[in-house]
This record gives sequence, structure tokens and C-alpha cells, in this order.
Amino acid sequence: MMFKKIILATATFIIIFLVHPVSAATTITSTEPIPLGLAQRVSNTYTWALGIGGMVALGIIIFGGVLYNFINPDLTSLEEVFLDPNPRVEGPTLERLPGAGNSSLFAALPITEDCGGFYNARNALKGNFGDPRCEYASAISGDSTGGTQGRTAFVGMLRNVVRSEVERIGYCDANVDYVTTVMVDQVAGCETNWSYNSNSYNPRSTSGLGAYGLFQMNPSSANRPYDQGDVPWREQVANAIKRYDQYSPSYWACWNRLNISKLVEC
Repeated sequence: MMFKKIILATATFIIIFLVHPVSAATTITSTEPIPLGLAQRVSNTYTWALGIGGMVALGIIIFGGVLYNFINPDLTSLEEVFLDPNPRVEGPTLERLPGAGNSSLFAALPITEDCGGFYNARNALKGNFGDPRCEYASAISGDSTGGTQGRTAFVGMLRNVVRSEVERIGYCDANVDYVTTVMVDQVAGCETNWSYNSNSYNPRSTSGLGAYGLFQMNPSSANRPYDQGDVPWREQVANAIKRYDQYSPSYWACWNRLNISKLVEC
């Protein structure tokens, strides 16, 4: 980012020079009034200099930004030319609300937040990819019963999100209830060893790529838009429900192990 700092330093120097054109060594000692005409000319010249200086500085900044963007085509906004990215700041697209569209549209940024020390190498081996808002962490860590009530509260939240996604598919009410219950109480519970930790990770997956999240799905790939588990938990839900609807529930080992039946007759 040295190039952008040079641009800013140059622009700042030009603006300061034009705003303060009088040398620091120059001292005005005369107390005689300046004629009005002269004062107006001085004022106009000063205003003109400021205007020209502002345009020159703006031109340098814009030209530098365009040049830097050309050199670095991955930049997406002018702000990125001048501001160093903060990896701890999470954009609004990190966690998708129910029904917000295809989860593949949301690029996952590195998440380093450990939710106040809750997540560590034991319960988040691949980092906090699934709970960027610390909803699960807050529910468990704030529970005086050792996590039982907190986990129940999170499962209730999970149930609402799953139901919302299932309703979008267009199933009858009976199947909305059925799929919601099965995916929450059996599949997600079994796949996470009943922890309901959205950062669950199992390196010993049948795909050889590792299994991630509440539904132990594969890591993100453009070739698998609905088979992505290393994303925030609401996206995990959306992906799992689409996977269930468009493919087969037998994708999940727990579905087969628990001998879960498919949709009921409406």
C-alpha cells in the first residue's frame, strides 16, 4: 500500500501549501488599513488558489486511484485504494438472513473473532466460520446450567430459521413440520454429536475434503453451490434445505443411520 500513501501525502502537501501560502518567516507588522479594492483582489486570488489547489489535489487522488485499481484489479471500491482493510470488521453479507438468495452470492471473508475466547482449537478447529455474530457462543457461555438451557435456546432459533427455509420450498404444512423437525432434532443434532455447534468440523469425511457445520457439508466450491458447510450458520441451513429438496436426504450419514423416513403424504 506504499503507492496509495505517497498519493495521499502529495495531495495533503499541495492542499496545505495552498491554504497557507504565506511563509512562516514572513511577519506582517503594518497596522494601516488595506484598501478595499486590494483586499477584494487578494481575497479573490486566495479563493482562486484554493479552488485550483483543490482540483489539482482531487485530480491526483482520482488519477492515483484509477492507476492503483488498474495495477490491483481485485479492488472493488475507491475506499479500498486509501483504506487498509480491517480483517475483524464483518460486512453485512457475512451472515445471510433467511430467504436472502443463493448462498453462493456471499463471499466468505476470513473471520478471526473467537467470541471472547469461547472458540478455541477444541471446539472450532477450523476457526469461527459458522457463528460470526456469536449467537451460539453467547447462548452457551451465558448459561448457568452448563450449557443445557443455552443450547436449547439456540436450537429454538435454529428451528425458526429451518422452518422459514422449508416454507420457501412450497411443501404442505404437514411436510413443513416434518422436515423442520427431522433436520433440527435428528440430522443437525446427530451430525454435530448433539452439540449444535455451527463450527463443528470432521476431517474424516467420505469426500476427503472435511465436513463442516451443523449439517457436516463440504467446504465452499463454485461447483457445489448447495453443498457448502464452512459458512455462517444461516447459510448452512439454506444450503442444507436446498440440498435436501433438490437431491436426496440420504446425503447425510445420520439420515441413513437413524433410518428416517422421507416426506409424509399430504
